[in-house]
Amino acid sequence: MKFKKLYIELSDICGLKCDFCPSKKALRGVMSVENFSKLARQIWDKSEIFTFHL
Repeated sequence: MKFKKLYIELSDICGLKCDFCPSKKALRGVMSVENFSKLARQIWDKSEIFTFHL
């Protein structure tokens, strides 16, 4: 299956408390380079557009 657009969240360190955001856990952090590389290899052909959010 190919998606039109995939949104990838590279971190969840935002201090805002938006109602629509699923990232309300206490543990915060940034995706490691190793995890990003693994993810990129798995999804590179699954979408036309990739959007990366910090």
